[in-house]
Amino acid sequence: ERHTHQKPHFFNEMKEGAAAIWQDRNLFIVTAATLLGMVFYAPLSTYYPLMTSDYFRADAWHASMVNFGYAGGMMLCALILGKRGKIKNKFWIIHLGLLGMGTSSLLCGLLPAEMVWFWVFTALCTLLGASSNLYNIPYIAYMQETIAPERMGRTFSLIGSLSSATMPLGLLIAAPIAENRGVSLWFFVSGIVLLLLTLVSALLVLPQKDNKRVQVKNIILKEANKDEL
Repeated sequence: ERHTHQKPHFFNEMKEGAAAIWQDRNLFIVTAATLLGMVFYAPLSTYYPLMTSDYFRADAWHASMVNFGYAGGMMLCALILGKRGKIKNKFWIIHLGLLGMGTSSLLCGLLPAEMVWFWVFTALCTLLGASSNLYNIPYIAYMQETIAPERMGRTFSLIGSLSSATMPLGLLIAAPIAENRGVSLWFFVSGIVLLLLTLVSALLVLPQKDNKRVQVKNIILKEANKDEL
């Protein structure tokens, strides 16, 4: 809540948003891994038409099928998660989504440049869209549950700004490689990077979540035994 005499302080508000992420170790690790992965993943959105036209030598309507598949995957995943209701193990689902994104990108980069494989590419793009929502929905839900309301807007603004910055930075790296070696190579590279970052993040985050559950269960059991005695 703002008062009319308050003036916004951009950098201070960004610091508050960063502090909210930094205070949650697991959220910080997942966010850092994702933002680094987005440097390699974000350029793919501009390379879908090139994969269709230059790599598979397909027509414009084929390109629309790729976009339709990606959007359809996102919608289908959102419907399934919406029907399930509350997601308990959010970090498991988040890493499952990142795993799907990395695997789909990797397989897209390995497809032969033959028209028969274009439909496999379309199916993988559908999986890519579903995986992106499988990561994004529980990630946002976790932030909404754990971050204080007065910091939430600043945190989302910070993440949105950093995510937007990954596109031009990624294109600076990806464009020369895609120009010289082809766009399919960048799908392969982005998939490898996403899988490695997902593995590192999972090793740092998921065991700690499991250990906390075990500790909580042990405390509950001890308290129950005390009551019985």
